[in-house]
Amino acid sequence: MTTDLKREYRSEALSWLARMPFLSAHQLAILLGCPRPDVDLLFRDLRHTGWIDWIEPSSSEIESDRLHVLSANAWRWLTERGERSDIDLGVLPCEWADTIRRLSSIELTAELNGFAAILVAAALLDDRLRRVDIRALPLGRRADQAWPPATQARVSFGGRGGSASAFVTMARPAVPAGHRDTVVANWYRHRERPNPAAPLPFDPILVVCADEPTRAAWAHAVRSAAERRGVATLPVYPTRASDIGHDLLVAPVWHHASGARPARLFDDLFWRQVTATTASVPPARWFESSPAELAGGHGLYRWARSVGALDGPAPRARGSVEQVAALSIATTADQKRLLEVAGRYPLLSESELALVLRQRVWTVRRSLERSIAQGLIEAVVGPVTQGLTRSDVRYVMTELGLRLVAARERIPARRYAEHGPFAATIGAGERGRLQTLIRQFEHTVGANRFFLDCLAQSEAGGPSLREWQSVSETTIRVESNGVRRTIRPDGAGKVVHDGIERRFWLEWDRGTERIAVLLEKLDRYAAYYRSHTFSDGSVPQLLVVCPTPHREDVVWRAAGAVFASDHTRCYLKTTSEPLLERRGPFGTVWRAAIASGRISLLE
Repeated sequence: MTTDLKREYRSEALSWLARMPFLSAHQLAILLGCPRPDVDLLFRDLRHTGWIDWIEPSSSEIESDRLHVLSANAWRWLTERGERSDIDLGVLPCEWADTIRRLSSIELTAELNGFAAILVAAALLDDRLRRVDIRALPLGRRADQAWPPATQARVSFGGRGGSASAFVTMARPAVPAGHRDTVVANWYRHRERPNPAAPLPFDPILVVCADEPTRAAWAHAVRSAAERRGVATLPVYPTRASDIGHDLLVAPVWHHASGARPARLFDDLFWRQVTATTASVPPARWFESSPAELAGGHGLYRWARSVGALDGPAPRARGSVEQVAALSIATTADQKRLLEVAGRYPLLSESELALVLRQRVWTVRRSLERSIAQGLIEAVVGPVTQGLTRSDVRYVMTELGLRLVAARERIPARRYAEHGPFAATIGAGERGRLQTLIRQFEHTVGANRFFLDCLAQSEAGGPSLREWQSVSETTIRVESNGVRRTIRPDGAGKVVHDGIERRFWLEWDRGTERIAVLLEKLDRYAAYYRSHTFSDGSVPQLLVVCPTPHREDVVWRAAGAVFASDHTRCYLKTTSEPLLERRGPFGTVWRAAIASGRISLLE
């Protein structure tokens, strides 16, 4: 690489890192349009001269070995240059606190940067465009911000004698419905507020969704919010990440939330005529005449060590934002997977966690010890009698662990605790989702054991458990005879065998509920089945596991009283714990209204 070319690439690379922090070498190579080896050499030089910092993300979702960001001294130099010159930097995520927040949600940041690289490459192939600029928006809320809340980037195009722009939001499948509805409501409020400078009424919001269910959910949320307000649907265009390629500007892959047919992004942009030229300096010239080397500063890993996340037994952070950000560096990929399982399925033992994670017990034990020392997971001892063993100790997510998971999705911790799929210890009180599960210790452990037995008996060529939704995720709402009712099973799952899927809800009955409570619960399920029409195989079965055969008879007598017909009773299957322990959940252990003897789960 020649000296002049190196200098040109250097300024442009630094300007891209200012606009899109935490770029990988592959992403920057696409943005610069230069070979990957040249970018590797450039990054090595910028690291040695103090201009950039880097991290190695400990996440199974990120393929890159290193992600790069401007150093604190580089941000300081750029900010001071903008203040003492006529260079208009516009909106940049140029504060240290913003870098820390972005570090906590590094998976989402990497997804956004990947989209930016594809978008810029597509724009360069289009002769109608003279320029394209995309930049990440600051994460901290500002009273005077001119962009919609929870949008993560803004892209600007120049062409056709005019300019156009759009906002970008990366929609991950882990975002709870409650948070999605709040974000959409804030978009409408942002448009309705008296702010002439806000471009939302004209500029679309591009929602890049992880899969088709996520895309449909975002479109429905935007459309429903418009109907409730009696206003026109916002120009929100969800699409699937798998549909995005280098033709994303001209391919009809963007679905308007109103339900219109997919359209081309280039046609849906609002083009404004440029009446006067501006004297703004292009981003590639921001770092011209910059010093060859900056004084050494504190890198991200050195900062994380200073708050105690890497070496100390527990974080000694100066604030919750820094604490969570430091832990995002310090935790391994195995720890993050463990944390998700412990939060989704509380009160699993060490061996049970190993079964769900498909890992060796000693690997899980090492992750548990580290996570407990960092305050992310804590041990719970159940009601045992004598001779406490390791299998009697079970594990749950702490409030700090919940904050770490919520930060990955850029969701406030309290909102995530209310609407998310995880149960964690919140505060020191006895109230809360997890506290209820702990008080019902034997019931929670029993329901977990059913799904664990399904996992243990799943094998290639035979029945296998493909989906396990915990009690925190399984809520059924039904409207019958004008009355809205809620059902909360003890879990839900999907078993697959020979290409046939069977969905089910689980009720783990310990035989302690009064008959009136049992009747009310079964009546809600009966109301659900009466109010829905199902195609073949799509109806979820209701599985009730009873402690004894006598209790199983009681359940069937109660079902006969509340289920309106034999048609609705055929969705019910029951068994007893002794029979389940002998033959397993996939054996012929289930009693049904349509069979004289015991049948299997898939019959």
